[in-house]
Amino acid sequence: ENIPVKYNLNSIELLSENTGWIVGDEGTILYKIEDKWIQYPKITDEDLYSVCFVRSDEGWIVGSKGTILRYDGVKWGIFPSPTTQKLLTVSFRDASHGLAAGTNGTLLVYENGAWHKISNSIRGNIYSVNDTKAGAFLAGGLECRSVPVMILSSLTGRKPVGSFSPGFVEIKSIMTPENVKTWAVGSRGAIFHYDGFEWNRTDIGENIPTLNSVFFKDDNHGLAVGYAGVMLTHSPEGWVKETSPTNVRLNDAAIFGNMYYAVGNDGTV
Repeated sequence: ENIPVKYNLNSIELLSENTGWIVGDEGTILYKIEDKWIQYPKITDEDLYSVCFVRSDEGWIVGSKGTILRYDGVKWGIFPSPTTQKLLTVSFRDASHGLAAGTNGTLLVYENGAWHKISNSIRGNIYSVNDTKAGAFLAGGLECRSVPVMILSSLTGRKPVGSFSPGFVEIKSIMTPENVKTWAVGSRGAIFHYDGFEWNRTDIGENIPTLNSVFFKDDNHGLAVGYAGVMLTHSPEGWVKETSPTNVRLNDAAIFGNMYYAVGNDGTV
C-alpha cells in the first residue's frame, strides 16, 4: 500500500476494515481512513514498537526509553512511565488492566489509572505479551540463553511463572486467539502451539527465517510474518507459505475480516 513515510514500521492495530493505526521508528504514527494511510502529527522522536487499542476511543503505544503514549478518543498524548527501559510490547485485557514489557526483563502493569513496575527475575528481553481474562502469556529471549514462555495471573500472585521452555529459541510473538489455545513464533522460523494441555513445535516442512509476529482472528485463520518478507497463512488445513511481494523484514501482522496486513521496514505495508 502507498505509505507517506519510509521509516521502519513495527506494529499495526486494525479497528475495522477501513480504520487502523501503525507505529514505527522516530515517532511515526499512521492512521487509516477508508483506503488511505495518513501521518499523525509527531509528538515524540522515540522509536515506537507496539500499539494496542482497548476500544476505538482508547489506545496505547509503547517505545524506546520507556515511552508510553495514550489515545483518549481525540488525540495522542505522553503518559507517565515508571521506566526508561525500551518497551517492546503492550496488551490490554480490558480498559482497566494492561501489561507492557521490554528489555532486561522490564514488566509493567496498568492498574488504577497508572503504570507500575513489577519486580521479577527474568533474565532476558520480553518481546511479546498477550493479556487475557484467563491470564497473560509473556515471551521473549536472549541470545545464547533459554528464556521460558511465562504465565502471569491472579493464581501466580502477579509473579511470572515458567510455562514452557522453547530451548534456545527467542520467541518474538505470542497470541491466544480463543480460550486457551495459543500460538508462538520466533527465531529460525520456529512455530509452537499450545492446545490447552501441552506445547508442541509445528514443522511446516520448509526452511523459514525468523518470524517476528503471529496474529489469529480465530482458531482457524492466522498470519505469521518475518525476515526476508516471509508470510505464512493458517487455515484448518494448516500453515502455508505464501508468495511474498517483498523481501524486507516484516515486523507485525493483523487481520480484520478478510483483510490481512503486514508491516515492516522501509515504510512497507
